[in-house]
Amino acid sequence: MGDVVNLGPVAIATDRLLAIVLIIGFVTAFDFLQRHDPPAARIKLMLVVLAGFLAARIIFILHYLDAFEHDWFSALAFWQGGFTIWAGFAGAALTLLWRLRQKARLLQGLGLLAACAAAWFIITAWAVPAPRAVYGLGQISFLQPANPTELRNIKGPLVINLWATWCPPCRRELPMLAQVAAHSDTPILLVNEGETAEQVRAYLRKNHIPSSSVLLDIDSAMMRRNGSEALPTTLFVDSQGRIVRRHVGEISRAVLAAGIDQMKGE
Repeated sequence: MGDVVNLGPVAIATDRLLAIVLIIGFVTAFDFLQRHDPPAARIKLMLVVLAGFLAARIIFILHYLDAFEHDWFSALAFWQGGFTIWAGFAGAALTLLWRLRQKARLLQGLGLLAACAAAWFIITAWAVPAPRAVYGLGQISFLQPANPTELRNIKGPLVINLWATWCPPCRRELPMLAQVAAHSDTPILLVNEGETAEQVRAYLRKNHIPSSSVLLDIDSAMMRRNGSEALPTTLFVDSQGRIVRRHVGEISRAVLAAGIDQMKGE
């Protein structure tokens, strides 16, 4: 299994799809167990789900508070990712302990939650592809020919963001990525896929986005050779030149920071 699942024309990250499946499975199974209980004794399962969701998100936000200080609105953009999974399961478990009075139901609820947690950690560990060499660097070139930095001098760890001007989530994240790239100790390459230098320059000029970290991949070699099937995609490459993490879809400043930390082993 890879880190992306294609559902017809839609590509969804495996971890996000798994989270949805496990939440639906937990709610359905526990609701079935409560089917003969009197209404007053039934726990509202969406409260458990909401508590877990908020706990996972809040702990992540606190961990990367510096990144969110640049854009507090992104704290609400949960669809971009950014959750501390163990905190989510802990929040859901504490809510079960708080709301359930029947010992049998409490044990059943905690058992189901433990089964979901085990499924999450086992499946995500299995689904993550083994680190693989990044390919296609030889096919890309800097947008600014006068840029003194040469690709062969760029060593990992580094971040490669694949984007295009026609892609709405790419357009939303690009200003932030360009800003971070200009001040980051970790090289961040913004590789445009399949468009000409004239198209890219015109777009950057119109939107006042610096071009120092922008590269061109006119033949889309990076996408083809690295198995990236959707834009935007962000690749995290370690010091050995291997892709160790792949983020599909729009990325936030905090998730970018988390990916860099993971890539560096911090």
